[in-house]
Amino acid sequence: MALCVWGAMLVLTGTCLRNRLVDATGGDWLVFVRVAVFAVGLLIGARMLLTVSRDGPQAVLRFYIVTLLISAVFCPAQKTALAYWLLTAGGIALTVRLTALSSDKRQLESMERMWVIIMLIIVVKDSAISLLAQGDAHDVELRRLGRDVTSPALLGLYAVLAFWLLPVVRGFERGAGLFMVRALLLGVVLATRTRIVMLALLGSALILYAMRRARTTARAFWLVVALGVACELAASCMGNDVLLWFNRGLEVEHLRSLTGRTEVWSAAMQMVSGSFKMMAVGCGHGMTRYYLNWQDSSPAFFASHCHSAWIEHLFSAGVLGLIGFTAVAWSGSGWVRRYPELHARHGARADRAAAVMTAILIVTLTEIPLGGRINPAALLFLFYVATLPGESASVPHTDLDMAPAKIST
Repeated sequence: MALCVWGAMLVLTGTCLRNRLVDATGGDWLVFVRVAVFAVGLLIGARMLLTVSRDGPQAVLRFYIVTLLISAVFCPAQKTALAYWLLTAGGIALTVRLTALSSDKRQLESMERMWVIIMLIIVVKDSAISLLAQGDAHDVELRRLGRDVTSPALLGLYAVLAFWLLPVVRGFERGAGLFMVRALLLGVVLATRTRIVMLALLGSALILYAMRRARTTARAFWLVVALGVACELAASCMGNDVLLWFNRGLEVEHLRSLTGRTEVWSAAMQMVSGSFKMMAVGCGHGMTRYYLNWQDSSPAFFASHCHSAWIEHLFSAGVLGLIGFTAVAWSGSGWVRRYPELHARHGARADRAAAVMTAILIVTLTEIPLGGRINPAALLFLFYVATLPGESASVPHTDLDMAPAKIST
């Protein structure tokens, strides 16, 4: 039952199920269904979340939930903020329960397999709807896959994460099937024209390649730097038409502001610094869009979030929430920081985790895969945080998509 509820969470938060204005208020059938499903998840997983290890990733996740709860309690619109908190807490609690009860690596891989299969269906479905909705749109900015159906950034991110997780699906471990589906997912990423998502795919590929080649973290860092410089030189040699497509037809001044993000960041930081309560506990978890756009210092356009998971946590949950998120992000980055050790013990699973965590953390710079309403990317991130082995853990592995490599530290 718990795994079915987790799958329902992925569907309810990952795909377009109805049309709704971005600035709409109040609840509808989908809101109530989401709250009910995540409440069930919280009930199923609460006991395990409270009783599982007193330190390590689970303790970090508990602290993160508490920081978000404090921000919701002190929010003027308390009921709405608590509903957003319920979604996040329910997702974390159920994920921790499922991972804690998984007795071997195969059960963890079944969760990865469920995630990637559901996301492949969602990516194909939302991409098809978006293509039909675009019609003959001539506006360069409008021709982005996922626009007006879902978020192009999230659609692209789902494609990137599915790109890395695909080998866990039986029949796609290697060969033509893996190549063809990955080529399709790459096409989705390019069609969304979301620069941070493209950077996430490139960055995760470079870091994973460097880690596997260099065998040590320090040598991998310099290899990534060298590969990054080579990519920058290659980009500078592109033709004007390619750069115009990449820039979505925007003017240089607009690009310098990161398509308006610097204006959003400035407005958010001004509001935070102007109030002790905002600095301490924020405006309430998930409540950014209700507070960011109705102040004297608000950006000139409607911003549904702060366009950075780090600033989003500071704005919505204060310094306490930012500390909680930083702790979770640091814990999750353990798959990258400890890659040589974890790859030697877990093989391909460490590859998938390192690539996924790198991609999501890159996207947090200008988007909020974590910090706003829970979504499948956040659930996958939490899954890998909860399953990060301890320093002395030793788990035998039977990899599906590659043989373990001998890596010296």
